[in-house]
Amino acid sequence: MESGILVKAFGLLETMADGTGWRSLGELAATNGLAKPTCHRVLQCLLGLGYVEKSDPGVYRLTGKMRQLVMGVEERRLVAMAAPILKRLHEKTEETVNLGVLRGERIIYLQVLETSHALRRVVEIHTSDPFFSTALGRAIISYETPQRREFLLSHIEMERRTPKTIIDRDEIERILKKTREDGYAIEHDQNDMGVTCIGAPIFCGSDVVAAISLSAPTVRADRATEALWVRLVREAAARVSTTLNEAEKVTA
Repeated sequence: MESGILVKAFGLLETMADGTGWRSLGELAATNGLAKPTCHRVLQCLLGLGYVEKSDPGVYRLTGKMRQLVMGVEERRLVAMAAPILKRLHEKTEETVNLGVLRGERIIYLQVLETSHALRRVVEIHTSDPFFSTALGRAIISYETPQRREFLLSHIEMERRTPKTIIDRDEIERILKKTREDGYAIEHDQNDMGVTCIGAPIFCGSDVVAAISLSAPTVRADRATEALWVRLVREAAARVSTTLNEAEKVTA
C-alpha cells in the first residue's frame, strides 16, 4: 500500500499544493523520497489527467482543475457569485483585482483578474501571502473576533516582506482598528515594493468570509485615483456580501 502509485500521487499533489508555485522534478522527488524516474512516471500520469502542468524547463505546478477539486464547496460558490462583480471592478479600474480568504495565518488567492498594463504585480490563484502585510489580510482580520486576532498576533512570527513592512504588534493593532473604522484596508509597498493594495471585507451574515482587493503600481496611485479605487472596492465587496446573504435566505 505504502509503495502504491496512489500514495505517491497524493504525496506529490500535497507538495505542490503548498502555494509556492512551480516545483522542479528534482525538488519534488527529494521532498517525497522518490527516485527521479519514479517521480517522473507519476507526474506523467497526473499530467495526463489534467491535474498538473509542466513548463519548458521541466518544472511542475497544479492546474486550475486541481485547485477546483481541492477548493471547498463554499469557496467555489463564493468564487462563482463574486465573478461578475469582480469582472465589473476589473473593467472599471483596469487594474488587478483579487478575491482572497484566510486559511490559518495566510491569505489564499481564490481569484485573480490581472491588469493588461505591462507594469503590474503578478499573482497566481491558490498562492498565498501573510495576512499582516496585505490589504486582503487586514480587511479580514480586522473583523475577526478579538480572540482570533489575539491568537494570530501572539503566535505568528512576523517577518518583513519589504523594508516598509510593518511588523510591530502595536502598530498592526492600530492599523486593524483603523480598518474597522474605515471599512477598508490599504497598504503601500508593504507586501511588495512598488505596489499599493486596497482591500475590503466580504460578509455572510455577521461573519467575515473573504475580501476583495485591488492592486496596482504605487506610481499610478495618486490621491484622486486612490480615493476612487477605495470607493469602487468597497462597493464591490458590499455587492458580493449582498449576493451571498440573499443566496443564504433562499437556501434557508
